[in-house]
Amino acid sequence: MPPIARPRRLVGVSLKMYFDLPSTLSYIRGVLQLDGDAWNARIDLFVIPDFVSLTESARILEPSSIILGAQDTFWEDKGAYTGEVSPLVLRQAGARIVEIGHAERRAAFGETDETVANKAGAAARNGLIPLVCIGEKTHHSVASAAVGAAIQECKPQVMSVLAAVPDDTEVILAYEPVWAIGAKEPADPDHVVNVTKELRNMAAGRTGTTRIVYGGSAGPGTFAKISEGVDGLFLGRFAHDIKNLNKVIQEPSMSRYETSTSTTTSSTGHHHYDTSNSNNNSNGSGLFDNHVACMTSNHDHKYATNDAHLGATTARDAETLSAGSTARNESTTRMMDGPNALEKDFSRQEPYGNGYGGQTHLDASVDSGTALHQIRTAGSISISPELFEKLYLSPPNKVKGDLRKTFGNPTPLALIGFLLSLHPLSMTLMGWRGAGGSGAASTGWYYFAGGLLMILGGVGEWILGNTFPFVVFCSFGAFWLGFAATLQPFYNSYGAYANANVAGSTGLESVGFNVGLAYFLIMMGLLCLVYLICSIRTNLIFFLIFFTLVPAFGLLAGSYLQAANGRAALAAKLAEAAGAFCFVTCLCGWYIFLAIMLASVDFPLDLPLVDLSSVVKGASEKRKVDHME
Repeated sequence: MPPIARPRRLVGVSLKMYFDLPSTLSYIRGVLQLDGDAWNARIDLFVIPDFVSLTESARILEPSSIILGAQDTFWEDKGAYTGEVSPLVLRQAGARIVEIGHAERRAAFGETDETVANKAGAAARNGLIPLVCIGEKTHHSVASAAVGAAIQECKPQVMSVLAAVPDDTEVILAYEPVWAIGAKEPADPDHVVNVTKELRNMAAGRTGTTRIVYGGSAGPGTFAKISEGVDGLFLGRFAHDIKNLNKVIQEPSMSRYETSTSTTTSSTGHHHYDTSNSNNNSNGSGLFDNHVACMTSNHDHKYATNDAHLGATTARDAETLSAGSTARNESTTRMMDGPNALEKDFSRQEPYGNGYGGQTHLDASVDSGTALHQIRTAGSISISPELFEKLYLSPPNKVKGDLRKTFGNPTPLALIGFLLSLHPLSMTLMGWRGAGGSGAASTGWYYFAGGLLMILGGVGEWILGNTFPFVVFCSFGAFWLGFAATLQPFYNSYGAYANANVAGSTGLESVGFNVGLAYFLIMMGLLCLVYLICSIRTNLIFFLIFFTLVPAFGLLAGSYLQAANGRAALAAKLAEAAGAFCFVTCLCGWYIFLAIMLASVDFPLDLPLVDLSSVVKGASEKRKVDHME
């Protein structure tokens, strides 16, 4: 039986608060000198300095594959939280992972499992990979009892984090028994292996990668004893000496097990990747399997979540992730001598040659299918940067094929059609500057903006597989077309209510016409109520749109009912109130439209939409928690 695919090895060190600024930067430069060693093709190395040193550390480590981390974060991106550190800012400063929930913070600052989970969710939301510290406080002398007690204490810590982060994002669990931190010896190897195996089982249902590292007085020789259960080590003060760090790194890098595909990208654009000859895990396994270079959405904004686009998706195409899965983990990876290509060597070189022969050069003119076949079967392959980006760095997308490259974001198209129709109507209903009536002057806009643009936007959402916005946009497009047709004489909707030998326009004042139109508006109000409930899982601004539309349609229906009763003054007041609610609706709509358009051109101003999906947990997330429990 072939070995089970496992993620790449991972070794990291936290500097805590032991170094001053010059000492920290000196240490970072020392770590940089280790990057040229042979291990960097086989393991991921990360270092976590203090906050003040982050930006300069990022500059120093820029030309390397060494990953920079932060020691903590806050659960909100922005706000009046004096002294806290935003995960958004950490990402912008160059951090790629963030340590959360260390035992020292749980003890000294009262951090709870809920606090840690919220921070982990915020980190994942901003493209950072949470490195969550877990571990039991009590050390039992009886081995069998110790394992059971540890698992029981660690389980709620793990479950709360896994429930807080998207299922397809990478999470690193640092198992650090509290009683082993700072001790003379690490925890018993059998204990570590047994506990970490159970931790891995807890995360077995995830589609994203979960790596487990051990921390707690780890040093030379530790990894060899516990490698059956962990993917690496998380080091403390012992590794504050560069020589000691180098000793520890060598051990995981020389250990051979089968890994699934891992692809990382340094901030300079140098690509580091290695593969295995095991059956590849289609979910990916590298530190950045869902965060290559930057966190992306289905459309334009690099750091956006699904706020700006109601149906944004984040999964990477499985065929791309599986590229190169037949090569061994130990195959060498290097830049070619020339500046225009990357080389991936799967040759027969010993001691890790895998029997592949031949040499092939691939450039951007090669189609993806041919390129993937060549990568799987050839020996030494040189790949142009353009083709590498095409194969490995394409934006995450659940939609099959190249739809993202073919279709833009349809949401703003539908929004502008909605706004160009409703905003003038709202001002007409309020009677601004002598306007009045049912908005017949804007009938053309109802047809070609409200109707045509909203249906086109809805069809675009349908193509991209986004059910909720597809239904919303198409239903409102139908509303505007129906409303426009009702106002047209050729449709004879009100003329049918006029008496014989009398102008058809008199039907506008008839009881039958006004009551019938009121029923239609009541149904639109009920439809918006359904949308209001569903929008609780989108963002605050979209929620406010339906929160104001529900009373607007209700008031407008009341206006027509009162007109049918002959109470013209009250009908006018109700119509004016409906116009006011519609006006607020439009202000929210213009805000969302501006946010999306700014993101589409990568404008530096980021308008918050306040994501509600993390506040109101989805049914799938709850089922995931129930299943894991």
